[in-house]
Amino acid sequence: MAAIVPLLALFPAWLVSVAAFWWVLVQFIYIPFVLFASVVLLLGGLLFERTIQRLVLQRLLGARTPTRSERDALQKAWHIVAQANHIPPGKFVLAVSDSDELNAFASGGHLVVVSSWAISHLSHDDLCGVLAHELSHHLGMHTLALTVGQRLTIPIILLARIGFLLQNVAHAATDTFASHQ
Repeated sequence: MAAIVPLLALFPAWLVSVAAFWWVLVQFIYIPFVLFASVVLLLGGLLFERTIQRLVLQRLLGARTPTRSERDALQKAWHIVAQANHIPPGKFVLAVSDSDELNAFASGGHLVVVSSWAISHLSHDDLCGVLAHELSHHLGMHTLALTVGQRLTIPIILLARIGFLLQNVAHAATDTFASHQ
C-alpha cells in the first residue's frame, strides 16, 4: 500500500503532462487521447522486459555488461543466491557500474547493478550478501513501484523542461527588447 499510494498521487500529474504532449501532436495528426496515453504507458511498461532492460535501462543507469572476470565472480555468487531463493539464475540481468565505491542497486523488474569496486574488493560471502540484499528488493516488489513512479515522472519532467526553456527564451527576448528601447 505504501508503494501504490504515491503512484496514485502521481497519476493525475502524469495525465496532465501526457495531455499537453497529445495536444501538440493532434495539431498535426489526430490520435484519440486514450490511445495516445495507452501507448505512452505501454512503452514505459516495455522497460520491464529483461531484453529491453539489458539494452536500454542498463545504459540509462550508467551500467555495463560485466567483463569476463566480473561475470565469473558475479555468477558464482548469484547462483548461490538464486538457488537459496528458488529462482532461476537467468531471471535477472546482472550489470556493473564503474565506481570506486561500495554500491549496488536493483532497478526495473529484473536488473541488479553492482559496482566494480564491490566485485573486485568484497569476499565471495560478502558479494553473496550484497546480491541477496538487492534480490530482496526485487522479491519485495520495491523496484516495481519505484520504476513505475520514475516512468510516470518522465512526461512531467519533459514538460517542465520545455516550460523552463520557453521561460528562458521569453526572458532573453524581453531583455533584448528592453535594451533596444
